[in-house]
Amino acid sequence: MLNLRNALLSARGQSSSQRRPRPSAFGWTGYFLFLYVYRCIFSVLSQLVVLRLTPVSDTFSYQRGELPGIDESQPITAGLIFELGSTQFSTILTARIGGLFNALLFGNPILINMGFQTIAFVGLLYFLKSVDDKARRPMALLILLPSFTVWSSIASKEAIVVFAVAILSGFLLRMYQGRARLGVLPIIAGFLIFLYKPYFLAAFAFALIGTWICQRVRQKATLALIGGMLSIALLYMLRDTADELAFALQQLFSYETAQGRSSRLEPFFVEQYDVFFKAPAGMLLAFFGPMITEILVSPLALVTFIESAALAAFLGVLFAYRFMYLPAYSLILGSFTLFWIMFPSYPFGVGNIGTAIRYRTGWLVLLFAVVGVLMSRDLFLGWQAKQGKRRSATM
Repeated sequence: MLNLRNALLSARGQSSSQRRPRPSAFGWTGYFLFLYVYRCIFSVLSQLVVLRLTPVSDTFSYQRGELPGIDESQPITAGLIFELGSTQFSTILTARIGGLFNALLFGNPILINMGFQTIAFVGLLYFLKSVDDKARRPMALLILLPSFTVWSSIASKEAIVVFAVAILSGFLLRMYQGRARLGVLPIIAGFLIFLYKPYFLAAFAFALIGTWICQRVRQKATLALIGGMLSIALLYMLRDTADELAFALQQLFSYETAQGRSSRLEPFFVEQYDVFFKAPAGMLLAFFGPMITEILVSPLALVTFIESAALAAFLGVLFAYRFMYLPAYSLILGSFTLFWIMFPSYPFGVGNIGTAIRYRTGWLVLLFAVVGVLMSRDLFLGWQAKQGKRRSATM
């Protein structure tokens, strides 16, 4: 009976999540074309409408190929490139890309926006092709979110970050399907994450390395839990550094906080270690953006609130539906991955509702990948069945 049960589980494991994605009657090629056109439309609308309501000076600089706040005569050295946490090289690289598009596209800001959105689109295409039809449908819906599309369809760092995060998220999912290949795109994406968002590295390191190690052992949930607790222990050891960085970021954004309409005037970090004690509330604020008491700040705040509420409800229902049957390993690895992407990110957006939505754009695809695909019983059973076949073949 036990062998029969295992055979049935293995058969179930050969689910759609395990097999290479196949085209459906929906016509994914048609959807991909629609997605590109949809995002190009947002490149136009963002330039003509959104950027007039919410001026973004760095976007205008990138469209002209200029370097905002940086001495253009400064040489690009290895030290500048590998200075962890420095934004100078990422700013230089973004401006150079903007300058290239400016030269090729006749200096037209709308066409330059489309050039940047194309970079993000390539990453999103890779990500969507990393999941099957069943999981791809909700992902295809989620990446149409207006705020996500706006910030990743203009001349911005966010467009490049979305490309990198989408590639690495897709690579993570392909590891569970047995078709991950460390090619040029994942390597470029990892380097871009290092340059643009080094604090994203903890989440990807935990998810990618954790998956690679756990696929070689039987006690996957136990090992994932041990790895997660060790990562928390490391954070505890670095608690003073994390606390200092949180206050430094708050001070850095204090001028913008005093000037912007969409800013929260009261400082969020007041006492020592508030970055930890207030983390649950801070992560909620940084994810949600405007709360219900802030929707009258601007028309965009109301639209963003509705969007965030719909997104939270959708992901919450999806998680609740799967929770009772979710393998412990998937819950543990997914939860720690979400913590490591949201905790380091929230100090950047907790003080301003507009900044929160802009910074959220960078890591939303990983959130979609974890909640929408990784936290899936079918994916886990298919992955486990594949590992069992490999062990049988070597015996």
